Amino acid sequence: RLGLLKEELNRVIELNPEDPEARMMLVFTNMAPKPMGDIDRAIELCGEIEARDPVRGKQLLAMCHQRKNETERAVGLLLAGIKEYPEECSFHAALADIYAEQKRFDAADVEYEAARLGVKDKTYYRSLYGQARMRIQHQFEPSKAVDLLDEFILGEPDSDGMQSVAHACWRKGNALEQLGRKQEAREAYEESLRRDPNLQLAKNAISVLKE
Repeated sequence: RLGLLKEELNRVIELNPEDPEARMMLVFTNMAPKPMGDIDRAIELCGEIEARDPVRGKQLLAMCHQRKNETERAVGLLLAGIKEYPEECSFHAALADIYAEQKRFDAADVEYEAARLGVKDKTYYRSLYGQARMRIQHQFEPSKAVDLLDEFILGEPDSDGMQSVAHACWRKGNALEQLGRKQEAREAYEESLRRDPNLQLAKNAISVLKE
């Protein structure tokens, strides 16, 4: 099916060479592992996107290089983006995610917080979620993770293109478990399922709590 999707996306671009969304979707499909994916084709498409949308193109290109394990090149692209487009907080969020993956937690915190200097848009909420996830995954400052997720949940951002509020409730349950507050963790997992009854992560978490 991925192959069929790529064929259709290429057909869309052929019919409408200026279509940005088809190119972006094609970048993501080409990030898949071989033989279905082709990361070099994804990089080529990023150049085409950048000619039409410099910010999106640079960010997707950084993502591609990160996928190729060319982390320093990805970081360089994002730092250049921050310098060239200081008003685009999304560069900070993307850079923070890389620093978090590298366990450079102080540097990640600086970038996550810089990503929230603008309006409360998707980048703002993405940074809240990422900063909390970093703490939960690496098991430090779970109480701060709870605070960050509470703000995310209260804001109820549109989940298009990022994690849902249901996922944030599940993450909050993880943090509460790390704090030893199991009853509150259960309540967070139940709230997650109330928002998304099919979220298996929350179902599994409740099952473990019952053991």
